[in-house]
Amino acid sequence: MVQETFPIPEGYHKEVTYKISKTVDWATPNLTVTRLRLLGGIGGAFSRNGSWQWDVSYCHGLLNGEPVNIALPFDHLPRNWKSEIIRHAKAAGIYARKLGILDNVSTLS
Repeated sequence: MVQETFPIPEGYHKEVTYKISKTVDWATPNLTVTRLRLLGGIGGAFSRNGSWQWDVSYCHGLLNGEPVNIALPFDHLPRNWKSEIIRHAKAAGIYARKLGILDNVSTLS
């Protein structure tokens, strides 16, 4: 059974994705994450050593009102993704909650 949280809104790709023309690092000042898409499961492309794994599909945000792709320091996350994102954020000297990355996660598993 497929489960999804924070589904992709109708028209999202036309209104947001297709307007993105640049990629910025997640530590860029004035950046806000608007959507982090995680795909997960056991086995296949989402698995590491047969355990649950989230694959980062994409991360979108706004920089000074412009939609952008966000380059993250990870492309896979463990089942407990929040603590791993926080760990990476601390290492980069940024605040995950302020960035909005913890509040705008869409999962499909």
